Amino acid sequence: MKHNTPQDIEKCCAFCEYAKKLEIADQLLCARTKDLKKVSEDYVCKKFSFDILSYKPKPSKLPKFSIESAEDFI
Repeated sequence: MKHNTPQDIEKCCAFCEYAKKLEIADQLLCARTKDLKKVSEDYVCKKFSFDILSYKPKPSKLPKFSIESAEDFI
């Protein structure tokens, strides 16, 4: 199933639904080809299909509060 790719990421095999992670660092198996093919995480082909479950967005930073600003809320 094809999902819309978020605007803040680039297309790469690390986020493709056809790529399966190997134990070897930075190596994936592409299941889209006739025979399984080793590819790197930054590789991308024309058959890219975004896998929403493999995407882990960075958490947003919380604003910093000081004691003076905390007293404003009390």
